[in-house]
Amino acid sequence: MRTASVLVLVLMVGLCGCGVSAQQRQQLLLERAQIKEREKLASTPGMFAGNGCYIPWRIPNPRHPNSKPLTVLEAHAAVGIVQVSGNAAVVKLQHVTALIYKNNVPVFRLKADGVTGDEGAMTVAAQGSVLFVSTNTPPDLQVTADRATWSRSTHLLIADGNVRAVKRQHNGPEIVRMGSHMVYNTENGELSY
Repeated sequence: MRTASVLVLVLMVGLCGCGVSAQQRQQLLLERAQIKEREKLASTPGMFAGNGCYIPWRIPNPRHPNSKPLTVLEAHAAVGIVQVSGNAAVVKLQHVTALIYKNNVPVFRLKADGVTGDEGAMTVAAQGSVLFVSTNTPPDLQVTADRATWSRSTHLLIADGNVRAVKRQHNGPEIVRMGSHMVYNTENGELSY
């Protein structure tokens, strides 16, 4: 009797599966492939990869070299790969939320499907459903685009592809611009199309 029950159970699992849908099986296969790719990359010298990443980008304080470093960017990502070469690192992140800092104070929030940060070039490139929002309350600038690049050295945010910018004026009207290209100077607030 017991053998018959076990046989029926084995047949049911074989015919019906273990309660995992085809979509869930596909997701598991994709996750396993991503894990193998990260393990392969992680075995490369100077390469790190992982899930649930927190990446802080900090630089020495030019005014006080022996004091606490200045934060340039703090990012949280579902998946991240860091490649270190010399004193600089290139960071590739997926499904990212980040804060961009000026003088150790967060000035922009960034969300994007993918972000590449290059310490050597001092740039952050974002692609896929890019959203930049100033941290002011209420925000005085909100930019959506297909892709965008921010340079720490030039202070320019350059957005391309389906750009929509909303600039709120102090005691003035809201300016909404749409186009394929936009440049915003994060240092002086100038916006050009």
